[in-house]
Amino acid sequence: MKLSQPQKVAEFLKAHPTQKFTAREIALGITKLYPNDYLEKRSNSRFSDEEDSFNQVVAKRGAQRCASLKIGPGRHME
Repeated sequence: MKLSQPQKVAEFLKAHPTQKFTAREIALGITKLYPNDYLEKRSNSRFSDEEDSFNQVVAKRGAQRCASLKIGPGRHME
């Protein structure tokens, strides 16, 4: 079963509990952890190149800041 993007972010952050990340760093981390989940996005013809598809992942991650996700005791992703 594939994880949703917020679940992937939560797993990434759980693996790095003492670090702070920008949206871009989180996007890079989840695309490295779950490369197969992003293969289709990278090959989508609406993106001019791999960087363009990655920027869309970053933008989506930034848009998800509005939703708060509890990821552990006393920790929230916003």
